[in-house]
Amino acid sequence: MLDAVPEGAVVETDLTLMARLVPQAEVYWMGNPTNPVPDYVVFDLESHVWHDDPDPDGARWATERHGVEFETVLEADSFQVATRVTP
Repeated sequence: MLDAVPEGAVVETDLTLMARLVPQAEVYWMGNPTNPVPDYVVFDLESHVWHDDPDPDGARWATERHGVEFETVLEADSFQVATRVTP
């Protein structure tokens, strides 16, 4: 997951990978309502954030939250990485 995020990118994530992303990116917690629009979003689909969603989709969540299009670029185990496709 970490290799999918380029150095210096703006990233929004949950607590699972936040500390691991900090050395390589500008990281924001997804629970903060005033975050800038990120370049990438990294999701742990087993996080409590998704407990009510039977089909969690990080790209859909990010698109709805930020009003710009995101697409999933990596999915492995319980994680997804999505990137912004519109400026």
